Amino acid sequence: YTKQDVSVVNPANTIIVGTKNTVVGNNIVKIGNCTFEKSGIESLVMPNSITSIGGMLFNACCDLKSVTLSNGIDTIPMSTFNGCTSLVEVVIPEGVKKIERSAFYYCSALTELVIPDSVEIIEDHVFSGCSSLESVIFGAGVKSIGDAPFLRCEAVREITLRAVTPPTLLVDLFRDSEHVVSDVTIYVPMESVEKYKTSESWSKYADLIVGY
Repeated sequence: YTKQDVSVVNPANTIIVGTKNTVVGNNIVKIGNCTFEKSGIESLVMPNSITSIGGMLFNACCDLKSVTLSNGIDTIPMSTFNGCTSLVEVVIPEGVKKIERSAFYYCSALTELVIPDSVEIIEDHVFSGCSSLESVIFGAGVKSIGDAPFLRCEAVREITLRAVTPPTLLVDLFRDSEHVVSDVTIYVPMESVEKYKTSESWSKYADLIVGY
């Protein structure tokens, strides 16, 4: 078989091979690693029966434009959308708690993303290579942001942090000597402006921080 014409579902109601035309039914509870890799899939709305998805799920799905994730999952695994160069819309539901390393690596058409309040942990390089990304909103629950989430994100202009308590930032937002940091505005809750400006993680960006 090829990934273009055959879907495979194992007895545990897990899709292990997906295709461009795979229909994910309400009986499916899990989607395995690399399931849709290079499949030509263009969009997917996951049923809420799904409680787990595998890493590199949409690896190199260059035609993928939109995905709505299941509200039954709590993690977006490593490199889930790696190289999805046509992706413009991702709906992340409340309930997701963790976004793993390089989840949106080189999603070069993505311009904005809203991360829900339920997300607490964001690992390294999560948006690395998202060269069209202009705006990201981090939800109120975020506690930790890994290193260089915006590496090679030359278009980013607005970063909004809804958390009243400044999350821990590992090392740097950009780690990119060519990025013009002065073009970026970091929006934080009005009552937390001084907390951010004086925190160990965010003080280096004090001149960019404004309240909303």
